[in-house]
This record gives sequence, structure tokens and C-alpha cells, in this order.
Amino acid sequence: MFILGALEILIIMIFIIAIVLSLFVFMSLLPAEHPSEEPDGPIGSPTVGTMTKILTHEVTIKSVRLGKTVIGKQALVGAGVVIRCGVTIGEGAVVAMNSFVNRDVPPFMVVGGSPLQDIKKLDKLL
Repeated sequence: MFILGALEILIIMIFIIAIVLSLFVFMSLLPAEHPSEEPDGPIGSPTVGTMTKILTHEVTIKSVRLGKTVIGKQALVGAGVVIRCGVTIGEGAVVAMNSFVNRDVPPFMVVGGSPLQDIKKLDKLL
């Protein structure tokens, strides 16, 4: 009969945790598929930077906030952006990195910061 000691159990648990974490890292490195209306590929799809968080719901003591988040065609969202639920980012809009998007962004507008501020109106797509 084989009895595991505390050190052996700890080593096995660390090994299992390492395997699970490596699977999560591997899954996050896979390319995301964008739905596309064009038959040739994701032309016109929005570009979202790494470490961007798109909130699906918010719960406080007094309320629950739910809503559909929409990112328009050819929109650029920088790395590390947090987008609240129920927000629409318009077509061709640009959101600077590490911004907090707590309101709708009009089409062809450059925004950034926390709180979100309008930076520049674009004449056309980049």
C-alpha cells in the first residue's frame, strides 16, 4: 500500500495547477475569429488590442446593469481598454490604450483617457 505524504500531495497539486494554467495561456494565444459579412475574410472587422476587457454585466448593491456591447466596423481599440456593457463604439472610431469606455463613441472619433474624452474627429477611415 502506497501512502502519499504532505510534500508529495503538494507537488502533485502544483503540477495540476501548472497544467491548467498552461492550458488557459495556450487558449488565450489562439487567434480570435471575427464574424464577417464578406466572403473573403474579416475585411472591415474591428481591431481589439490585447488585455482589453469587455464587461458583460455590472452588479452593485442598488442595481444591475446589462447591455449589448457593439464595436463598429474598422474600429480600433487599443490595448488594456475597459469597455462597459451597453456601450456602442462607432464605425472607424479609435480608442486609445488603457482608456475606460463608459459612454457611446461616435463614428470616426478618436477618444481616450479615464474619464473618456474626445480627442479628434476623423474625416475618413485611417
